[in-house]
Amino acid sequence: MRSIVITLTIFSTLLISCSNPSKKPFVQPKDSLKVNLVSTTNTSSNDIGYFDPISKDTSINGFSIKYSTFNNNRLVTLTSTDDSGKTDSSKYSDQSVRLNIRFSNVVVLKDKEISISDFKTNIPSKDLPKLVLTCFELDKSQNDTLYFFVSITEPDTDYAYFFDLLISKSGLISIKEKDLANDE
Repeated sequence: MRSIVITLTIFSTLLISCSNPSKKPFVQPKDSLKVNLVSTTNTSSNDIGYFDPISKDTSINGFSIKYSTFNNNRLVTLTSTDDSGKTDSSKYSDQSVRLNIRFSNVVVLKDKEISISDFKTNIPSKDLPKLVLTCFELDKSQNDTLYFFVSITEPDTDYAYFFDLLISKSGLISIKEKDLANDE
């Protein structure tokens, strides 16, 4: 089900960006997955697309989880050339996540910052300069481990990497590439 919603979200994003001939960043639509797409208020080439911050506070199976997203200092600049030879550049801010987790009132992680650099061993180095962290969402808790869904994408495209970020009750963090075809 999650893969269908993600596919529909990516498809609708593609439709919106393709229907906009000036290739301007678009304002984030709100959806049930809270996919954190880039939004801007200005559209000149010197403007930067920023993410809307998200804060969550929840509990599941003995875990208390608080996290918030924020724009970090990393910028991604994408350049495109139209049929007439005119070049347009768009700048996007990357984002990070600040994460606090407790299990049965014991601190598991405190103010742990998650960013795209945590995924550099899972993504080809040639792709890293054009990618931003676009979604961080609690997926499930299983066997005393939290699963977070993470997407890292190239802005205004459907080029993306999807991951499960696993955090055990002892604070051990591991990353697995997400297979959306076999998602529950």
